[in-house]
Amino acid sequence: MHTTFGQTSAFRIASHALALGALFVWSSAALAARRPCDCDNLEQIEEHIVQQEFLHKLFQQWADYMPASLLTPDDVRQRANALFVLSFYGVPTEVPHGTGSGAGAAAGTLLDPDEHCPLVKYKYDKKGNAVLRETQRSREQNRNPPELEHAWDRITERQYPSHECAAIVNFTLAHERHHKHTCQSSSTPKSSWDNAAFFARDDRDAYQAGLDVLYAERARLKRKCEKRPPRDGRWRGVIEYAFTYHTFSSEFLEKGKNSVYLDATGEAQRGDRKSVRARANIDAPAAGGNIKLRYRASREEAWFNKITWAMPGECGWHKKTDWKFDAGSEIRSEGRISGTADGVLRVNEESGTLAIDYRVPEIPDGTQTQHQWENPQGTCGERTDQQSDRSWGRVQRMPGISVSMKVEIDPKHPDDIEVIRIEPDSSGKGQHYWSLRLHRQAAE
Repeated sequence: MHTTFGQTSAFRIASHALALGALFVWSSAALAARRPCDCDNLEQIEEHIVQQEFLHKLFQQWADYMPASLLTPDDVRQRANALFVLSFYGVPTEVPHGTGSGAGAAAGTLLDPDEHCPLVKYKYDKKGNAVLRETQRSREQNRNPPELEHAWDRITERQYPSHECAAIVNFTLAHERHHKHTCQSSSTPKSSWDNAAFFARDDRDAYQAGLDVLYAERARLKRKCEKRPPRDGRWRGVIEYAFTYHTFSSEFLEKGKNSVYLDATGEAQRGDRKSVRARANIDAPAAGGNIKLRYRASREEAWFNKITWAMPGECGWHKKTDWKFDAGSEIRSEGRISGTADGVLRVNEESGTLAIDYRVPEIPDGTQTQHQWENPQGTCGERTDQQSDRSWGRVQRMPGISVSMKVEIDPKHPDDIEVIRIEPDSSGKGQHYWSLRLHRQAAE
C-alpha cells in the first residue's frame, strides 16, 4: 500500500497522504544543491501557503467529523483532490478521449515499514497526464479488467527533482517526512491506513508540518524584502472566495439491459461540474465605509453524458465481428473578468466584528462550447461504420458573483485578521471556500 496524494510544484496539487511526526531538521548535505529563496519567490510562497491552508483546513474538518459518504482513504483522497482542483484550477476538461485535470500529486510515501517507508516520485507524461500501470496484486491475480495505479519511482530526498528554491522543496519533503515517521512508528499498525479518519488526521498534521516551513520562510523574506508600509491606519489585504460543485454517476450496462441491442455490455456516465472563483485586494479606511476593490474572477461549468458499449456481431456466416460504440455530448461554459468593483467594509468596534461585501459584475464575453460524437466500429453494411465528431461554440453573458464575509476581530490581535472557512452547500454536493487576510497598520 502506498500514498497516492503528494505535495506539489506549480501546476500540481500540493497535497500528500499519511503520517504523523515532528518537523525534521534539514541537514546541510540535503540542502547543498538547493538555492535559497529570494524576494522574487515571496509571492509564490504566499500562493503555496493559501493552497496548503485550504487542504489543512479540509482535513481538519474531516478529522473532526468524517462525512458518511467518505468510507475509505481512497474516498477521502479523491474528494480532496477534486475539491482542490476545482477551487484553484477550475473545471477539468471532460473530453471523452482525453485525461488530465491540471493537477496531480508530485511525491508520496510508500506505506511499507518493511521497506523503511521510502519517498516516491509519481510519473507523468509530457502533457502532464498521470502514467498508469497495473498493480502487483492485479498481476498476481490475473485480474480482468486489470487494476491500475499511478506509476511511481523510489527516490531519495537528494534525488527529489525540482528547480524551485529551497523552502518550496523543503515544505514538500517536510510533509513526506511526517508520513515516513508515522509509517515507521511501532505504534502504527498497518490496518490504520485503511481507516478514513486516521488518514484524515495524519494528512492534517502532515500539512501543518509543511506549513511550518512555509510560514518561517515567509517571515524571513518579509523582513528582508518588503518595504515599510505607509503608517496611515488603513486596512490592507486580500479576500478570496470559491464555490465548487461536482457530481458524477456511472452505470454498468449489463447484457440484455438494452432493449435494442440485447447482447451489448458497457457503461453510461454523467457528470456535472461548477467552479466560481473571485479574488480582490482591499485598501480601506480603519473605520470602514464604501470602498473600491481591484478584483479578478472566473466562472466555469461543464456537463457531459456519454455511453460506451461492446457486443459480438457477424457480417453473414463468414465474418465474425466485435461491434463497439462510443457516443456522447458535453457542454462547457467559461468566462473570466477583472476590474474595479464597489464594496463596503463594516467595522463594529463594540461587537468586535468586521464584514465585507462586494459584487463582481456579470461577465459579458464568456464562451460556451458544445461537443457531440458518435464512433461506431466493427458494424456491417454501407455507411453504418461512419463516425461523427463535431464541436461548435458561441459567446454568452455569464452571471456575476456576490462575495460576503463577516469575521470576529481577535482582541489580542486587533490589527491582524487571517480567517479561512470551508462550508458545504445545502445540497451536500458543493462547497464554499472563503479566505480573508487583513492587516491594519497603526497611523503615525
